[in-house]
Amino acid sequence: MMLAFRAAVGLLAAAALFGAPQPAPAPGALDPALLRHVPADSRVLAGIDMARLGSSASGRALFSLLQASYPRLAALNEWPGFDPLRDARQILVAAAGQASANHTVILVRGSFDLAAMQAQGLRLEVFENAPVLRPAGKEAPWAAILEDDVAALGSQESLQRLLVRRNSADKPDAGLLARARELSGRYDFWAVSIAPSADLAAAVPEGQWSGILRGDVLAAVQESRLGIEAGDSNRLIAEAVLRTAKDAAALAEVVRFFAGVLQLTEKIRGSKAPPAAGLLDGLQVQTEGNLMRATLVLSGAQLQTLVRRARDLDLLNATPPPPAP
Repeated sequence: MMLAFRAAVGLLAAAALFGAPQPAPAPGALDPALLRHVPADSRVLAGIDMARLGSSASGRALFSLLQASYPRLAALNEWPGFDPLRDARQILVAAAGQASANHTVILVRGSFDLAAMQAQGLRLEVFENAPVLRPAGKEAPWAAILEDDVAALGSQESLQRLLVRRNSADKPDAGLLARARELSGRYDFWAVSIAPSADLAAAVPEGQWSGILRGDVLAAVQESRLGIEAGDSNRLIAEAVLRTAKDAAALAEVVRFFAGVLQLTEKIRGSKAPPAAGLLDGLQVQTEGNLMRATLVLSGAQLQTLVRRARDLDLLNATPPPPAP
């Protein structure tokens, strides 16, 4: 199954690239109620401050782009009786970070009208003492109400697994949770992964970029993180912690290569549409020891243009590999 980290990998791959010269004004910190329900084997987390994104046109546009790059988020729009821009305050995606694991869940803090959901066709059942809403279609996601204002969305398998194990003494990696708390206090959208790069690379579809993404450089990545602050100027940051300073320098060259290809592609196109070639002029790629950091500031129109070009290059919407039997 497609990983939760694809939301971050898609944006990192298209713009591994994004960053903020300095921390942005603090959004709301990650709600402890969401953290309580993160599965113990999670190695990838991604969060969205919906209260902030839903309050501005640029924020709503960013959420649409995130849904386009990660279709699991688009499923929130198909949840009868629920509007993520109206009803959600925070969203937290948790995944095991394995290409063959169907363990991704989307945790939502917000308002849930069970009567309205049932009236629109969802079937209400109880599993492991939790209300579970089942859709009519077999492929549609299930929803489980974990607390009065906390729900989980996912496949039948992932939700049943979550509910069976939610009272277990096992806990997620403490360092992963700490990083999530830090990033959530700085960005409207953020993602962090401590999954082995080999596992993440296995989820990258075959294509013109797969060889690079599965190469030795990314195999040296030990932690990766992404943050975006929405506004008139979208401030973004991408960082990767690698094994050595030499590995960090090599990854910096890969990022510069991606940027160069995006710019060259626009020149070749010769389109009358607003060019993307100039979008990366302000890109800054730096290394500090074994840390690689890429920073960029884009207007809303520029961000949409860049993601649209990335989609054309098959970085965001390629079909993921099927799950292992």
